[in-house]
Amino acid sequence: MTYNVLATIYLLYLAIGHQLTGILLWPAIALHAILVIFLGHAWLAKRDRESAEDFSI
Repeated sequence: MTYNVLATIYLLYLAIGHQLTGILLWPAIALHAILVIFLGHAWLAKRDRESAEDFSI
């Protein structure tokens, strides 16, 4: 997840700051952003599941 967050930020920096263009730049940014969302959702769901198991009797 950390890699995808950093890759998204870096690619956005290149796209906006340096006006780097390419046919696959924006789809790559979108792909990394979607992966961050999915991985973050899975991580939060796992954390919630584990915390629920701690309080079960």
